[in-house]
Amino acid sequence: MYLSDTKNRELIDRKVLLNADVSNIGQVTYDLRTDGFFIDGNKRAEVELNSGDSTFVSCVESVQLPNDLTASVLLRNSRICLGLSLDVPLYFPGHGTRLFYRVTNVSGNVIALDRSKGIAQVAFQHVDGTVANSHEGAFPDELDFSGLAGYSDIYAGELKKVENRREEVEHIESRSDRVVG
Repeated sequence: MYLSDTKNRELIDRKVLLNADVSNIGQVTYDLRTDGFFIDGNKRAEVELNSGDSTFVSCVESVQLPNDLTASVLLRNSRICLGLSLDVPLYFPGHGTRLFYRVTNVSGNVIALDRSKGIAQVAFQHVDGTVANSHEGAFPDELDFSGLAGYSDIYAGELKKVENRREEVEHIESRSDRVVG
């Protein structure tokens, strides 16, 4: 069950939701503000996403979750209608971090994003009982974007194969042009 607006205000007062602006509190969510967009590890104030493009978004807000609370980031309806898709982790009890998420353009149009327009919101849920151990994930206390945790491009080998095939096809085409011409 999501927490109400009055409970979200209490989370700000208790320093669970940090760097927050009370005017962004909704009925059961808090509208997140964008700090920046990350593409290829570079922070930007605005981005244009072509179809299929993604960007990581860092929020102004951070959380310091107690052991009985989780946080879920949700895409705003207006952004869903625009053609954005959202990937985000569940923020577990005990997690202390700036809020991050990734959006992907799943439409056929270019989507321009900047820091002035809201993209996502956060909703808090109570855990039924207190968890025994605090969050100890791969990104504890992350306040700055640290990239993709050293992941290598899993498609690099496949892309190289495609490039080699493209070169083979071009070579065959050039030879057939000489034979026909």
